[in-house]
Amino acid sequence: MQTLRRSECAVLHLVLKRRWYDMIESGGKREEYRDYKPYWTKRINAWSMPPRNIGLNPQVVVFHLGYRKEPQMAWLVDYVTYNTKPAVAAHPEWGEPDTPRIAIHLLCRVELED
Repeated sequence: MQTLRRSECAVLHLVLKRRWYDMIESGGKREEYRDYKPYWTKRINAWSMPPRNIGLNPQVVVFHLGYRKEPQMAWLVDYVTYNTKPAVAAHPEWGEPDTPRIAIHLLCRVELED
């Protein structure tokens, strides 16, 4: 598992329910969806598009199980797509087929150090 310094990464914290947390932790779900609405678009844009003078930092998502500090897991992000439709043909429980979403595609699990 790769180790990254927290101060050198763009970190986004997301809260998940146990079902989704367990699926991502086991590697069965390699993307996380958020509604394509102004709140999430603004928040994800601020995280994924740093100011020009900062440069490109690795993008990391830290998933929390509920509103607790632990357990948590960090994943390196491959890419983000906007206004997509969830992969409901294979997984109908992931969302409604016609609801546009922001998809965060996960690359690999990482360890964050302070």
